[in-house]
Amino acid sequence: MRIELAILEITNFCNLKCKHCYGLFKEKITMNLNKFEKVVEELYNQGCTKIVISGGEPLMIGDKIKQYVSILKKYNIPFIALTTNGTLDNVKDVDIFKMFDLIQVSIDGKKETHEKIRGLNTYEKSLKFIKRIQKVNSNFSIMMAVSTINYDEIEEVNSLAKELNVKFALEIVTPCGRGKDLSMITPEQMCRLKSYIIQEHIDCSDPISFCNNELKYFNNNLITGCSAGTKAICIDSNFNVYPCVRMRILLGNLQEKSLEEILTNKIIIALNNRDNLMGKCGECKKKYICGGCRARAYSATSNYLEGDDCCIDYEKQNK
Repeated sequence: MRIELAILEITNFCNLKCKHCYGLFKEKITMNLNKFEKVVEELYNQGCTKIVISGGEPLMIGDKIKQYVSILKKYNIPFIALTTNGTLDNVKDVDIFKMFDLIQVSIDGKKETHEKIRGLNTYEKSLKFIKRIQKVNSNFSIMMAVSTINYDEIEEVNSLAKELNVKFALEIVTPCGRGKDLSMITPEQMCRLKSYIIQEHIDCSDPISFCNNELKYFNNNLITGCSAGTKAICIDSNFNVYPCVRMRILLGNLQEKSLEEILTNKIIIALNNRDNLMGKCGECKKKYICGGCRARAYSATSNYLEGDDCCIDYEKQNK
């Protein structure tokens, strides 16, 4: 397999305790810089073209973040993104933000709802951060994590993004980590959301955005859909490797094994053969294009190969 995307959680320090967070970080760890460079070299050798700097909250380390991004620049990683809650002003040298190809800030609804999820006084801080950093880098995106708490406010957040002249993206919350008791949005809500995504040209990495994709596929070649362990991996601050940020199944540790070794893990091999899928996903004609959300399947059944019961198109796709 070729890794196209790596999410690097450079620190698990965070200043917030969001209701839907996938992380239950118990120790405060920041990636060792020398080991970080070795990992980046391995990712580069694997053909990785997109790296997302994440956390925890990556801006907790302040201006030191420049050292990490400089290493990515050294290896000519084509696309470098930052995901942040936007509530901190720890980075004093704002020119550091010029180094990113995309800066993604979390806004999860109107002020009251956003602060119900993320904490008091977070909404205005995030808006202030966007307006401050837009002066040096216009490549911004608002990311909304959609759950039953804020589903009815998607249009308001989209309007806010347009008002601020930034992109809008969304992800669907998977019950895990601190958010393990949150309710998934219903299939009916998912159906309306899919229509809205298409209508508004909203960026969404969830497999629902691939359901109507008619790209040709053959010989079990993975084209689109769920990228967990197929085109993407997550690496935490202690160099543990997972298929997805929301599917914390340990594949190996980069302080003990090379990335090349870890990518031969039986879980990776299983995920890369969609003939292994079970339930609705295993029976679906579009399994090579979509594949369902492996994190949702794992959250619901403890089996990462099971069907994604949130699928809204199974009946239609398999008539």
